[in-house]
Amino acid sequence: MTGERVAVIDIGSNSARLALLEVYADRAFKLVDELRETLRLGEQLDEDGYLTAEATARTLEISRVLARFCTAHRVTHVIGVATSALRRARNGPEIVDRIRAETGLRISIISGDEEAYYDYIAAANSAAASNGLVVDIGGGSVQIVRTHAGAATHMTSVPLGAITLTSAFLDRDKPTNKQLRTLEDHIKTNLQALPWLNGHDDVAAPLRSGKQAAKRKPRENAARKPRENAARRPRKDATLLHKGKPVMIGIGGTARNLAKIYRRRTGYPLDLLHGMILPIAAVEDIYAMLRKLSLEERRKVPGLSTKRADIIVAGAAVVCSLAQTAGATALAISGRGLREGLFLNHVLGGGLIEPRVPDPALFAATNLMRYYSVDETHANHVSDLALALFDQLAPVHGLRADLRRLLHIAALLHDVGIAVNYYNHDEHGFYLLTRTGIDGLSHRELLIVACLVAVHNGNVGPLKRWPEYRSLLKKQDVDAVTKLGGILQLSEALDRSESSLVEAITCVVSDNRREVSLQLAADPDAVCEIRETKAMLTDIAAAFGVNFNLDYTHDRLKRAGSEVVP
Repeated sequence: MTGERVAVIDIGSNSARLALLEVYADRAFKLVDELRETLRLGEQLDEDGYLTAEATARTLEISRVLARFCTAHRVTHVIGVATSALRRARNGPEIVDRIRAETGLRISIISGDEEAYYDYIAAANSAAASNGLVVDIGGGSVQIVRTHAGAATHMTSVPLGAITLTSAFLDRDKPTNKQLRTLEDHIKTNLQALPWLNGHDDVAAPLRSGKQAAKRKPRENAARKPRENAARRPRKDATLLHKGKPVMIGIGGTARNLAKIYRRRTGYPLDLLHGMILPIAAVEDIYAMLRKLSLEERRKVPGLSTKRADIIVAGAAVVCSLAQTAGATALAISGRGLREGLFLNHVLGGGLIEPRVPDPALFAATNLMRYYSVDETHANHVSDLALALFDQLAPVHGLRADLRRLLHIAALLHDVGIAVNYYNHDEHGFYLLTRTGIDGLSHRELLIVACLVAVHNGNVGPLKRWPEYRSLLKKQDVDAVTKLGGILQLSEALDRSESSLVEAITCVVSDNRREVSLQLAADPDAVCEIRETKAMLTDIAAAFGVNFNLDYTHDRLKRAGSEVVP
């Protein structure tokens, strides 16, 4: 461990939040604790644009709590920001100065462009989708970033936050149809000023760092034109990603609450929000339901937080209008947002133009390995063997190339369940992954990886033990798990002593593709590996529908410190 404990503080229009993270060697990290306090600053500006005395006092009170929390947890680095409410408040700079004087916390008021930038950093390092929109619906404003091939092309901040719109247009109890039409027209007018939302503007704006984005601030007045800087069954996510149609990555409480409602309505099997994909048709159905209800009735909607019931209608209206304008067919939920973007910018190196990891899922898997103290040498060797088998057995397994990446991640994490207990660690691994998730994977991909982890030692398949998850997979996914599971089992057998004694394997496939000869380059001491591999050849043959034989004659075994004898 580096000894660094980082607190990320976000004072927003709706709430003040603190995330406490511990950083390990090689940039691995874990979330240690969180604090959240509802402030509703976005609705406490007076007619002159000042935050009221009562709201100011409440903000200072919460800031003292956050400062004491940092002290108690021996925080070594604090990243503190304030967003839309204090950005709009004429006395915002004065309030952050008082926070520093009275608590020692340094809070920076960031611009809308900068807020959008950090949302993008969070999404780019954690989301499965690489093309579409990153949308953070806050209390005071909405940050929108358009991405292509994982890179940001346009970003802006518009004054369409859930609190802002509710205060300006809606009766908090039960909005009238006239109020809702006026609200929807207002949202539509603001979004139509952004031609790149629907992809018609193909000119990409250069990505600017957070510091560069902070040099100019977008206008937050709702009356002004926003500025830009150049359902009843869960559906399988693959059917939602239509070619040429962008995916909306939703950040913030509005998106999370829509997902919770969807999960309760459909019986969605995974108890995870990050990575969940909702059909836009289902979101529109939820909005149509919510707009007809009174506040008291909304508070009783399964899945909806009672603290958000008064502003959810406006937030849902923004989601639906954004999807319609952009032509999006799906809403992908992100559990990562401004705070995670600020943290990753710090951990990955804020001096970079783009603090992004090449593969978010691989980065997340490596982080999980280190967090759960997985034997990395063994895990990486099993992964190398598994990928070699996948490539060489392509003529007989016939699997899609994209499944290779999922096999790689599953091989790295196959022993993660040992962190709970060695006994039944296959089941513990399945449980951990389906509860914690893996950034950069959709739920379908996550479930495939978890299933492979569950079968790596030859136990009964997880879909027989937990059939409720089958609804997220297609038939070809289940067949793929059988074959990929066989490859992972074989790879584990080839490093049974966890000593890397089998350095390489060659698969010789017969012309008729009915016979496969496994030829090893191994140390003479690889007796455990040979025994385990021989014992499972029958099972592997059944999984692939071909005969396997093992060539381990002494003249092919590698002598310690020497080359393979021909």
